[in-house]
Amino acid sequence: MRPKIDVEPTSGHQPERHVLQGFPDTAARFVRAMEQNQRRVAAERGLSDFDLRAIFRIAAAGSVTPKQLAVDLSVTKGAITGLSTRLVDAGLVARVEHPLDRRSLHLELTPAGHAAMREMHDDFKARLSAAGTPLGDDELSAAASVLQALTRRLVDQGGDLP
Repeated sequence: MRPKIDVEPTSGHQPERHVLQGFPDTAARFVRAMEQNQRRVAAERGLSDFDLRAIFRIAAAGSVTPKQLAVDLSVTKGAITGLSTRLVDAGLVARVEHPLDRRSLHLELTPAGHAAMREMHDDFKARLSAAGTPLGDDELSAAASVLQALTRRLVDQGGDLP
């Protein structure tokens, strides 16, 4: 972690700043905290953030084509080739032929990948559970409802989710 360095402009010019307030600021801070947690989880397992995002996507889908994974992660198919090779070599993902189309290849979690995903989910749930926060179950349920409603609104306004 780099130390914070405050630099004062020598010309007296203060650059214009744009800072969110209220709920949008709180939501943005929550997202950044989630991203920081994701980096911690990836580092603990010797993975990059990109690897971890891919594993979560594969786990959520159960099975995904490299092409669809490239679309979901907004990268090239070539990037997915390197990614999938790393994850296969790590024993977390397997390349599987589609049962109905031998030309189609899918990526799926291996038993070790499923075990890693269960551990990551358990860790994450523990950090955000009533036992892991000062919030009660009712408050967490209300927060989940609010986030679901806001997510639907953003998606309805053109923010596709994979």
